[in-house]
Amino acid sequence: MIVDTAPSNSEAKPRRIRGLHRRRVLSALFRSDLTVAQISRQTNLRMPHVSAELKRLRKEEMVGSTGAPGARGSSIYLTHRGREAMIMDEAHRVQSCTPIPPSSNAVCMVSRDRDRLLLASTMPFNQASIAIPDRPFSNTDSSGSEGVIWVLAEVENQTHRWINPHTGKLCPKPSAAVDPAKIESFSEVDRPLCIFHARIIESGRPISIIPGTWFSPKFELARHPFSSHSESSIRLGTINPNSPPVFSPEILVVDIEGRMGRSLISRIIPDDFL
Repeated sequence: MIVDTAPSNSEAKPRRIRGLHRRRVLSALFRSDLTVAQISRQTNLRMPHVSAELKRLRKEEMVGSTGAPGARGSSIYLTHRGREAMIMDEAHRVQSCTPIPPSSNAVCMVSRDRDRLLLASTMPFNQASIAIPDRPFSNTDSSGSEGVIWVLAEVENQTHRWINPHTGKLCPKPSAAVDPAKIESFSEVDRPLCIFHARIIESGRPISIIPGTWFSPKFELARHPFSSHSESSIRLGTINPNSPPVFSPEILVVDIEGRMGRSLISRIIPDDFL
């Protein structure tokens, strides 16, 4: 797991990114360098809107490109200023997660945009997936059976940041000598949160929990879209030791990005998959 350190400007204050288009474009580039067309697909924004936002971001020195502005096929990347803006946006949003519950496995919904999630946890979150409730529920209901559907989301990367939600400041990961699972290790105002990103596996699934909502993931109640089983299905494995197994459907469709010719695809993919 990679842990981000604080921006070089230690006096930078948490500041929310205004504008849906701007935040979507910056968020997409925060994950990886992309072409304009790739940004459009990932953000569900029309190309003219993406180009207009990129033009403004270039003027503010928040993005750069591997080629001349507007050159076909060139990759767009975040500058240091752009990355710092995203981190300060996260620091602003995570302030909704106070007060912090004493549970050692609690996770907070920081923000959501379509199937992209920004989450915070009281412990380092090292799993590849997470179970999200589709609506608020009572913490006294240990079974989570009040009509709550648990949705699986894929943790997108292993780059985690630790942020103090009271001060909005980035801080180092708690040392091994300090057990973050023990509430007595921290005072409320000193307790940092681990910030990470996830993507809902079943796109379009409605989720109505609001930012600042804490929950404890229940993998045993979550179902993957490929959880159904038939005699012709192939067991692929499990998302989590406590979740149901995942099976390959009879027809498996793979979305291949990039400009790969049909002849090349036919040579590298077995006939049974075409």
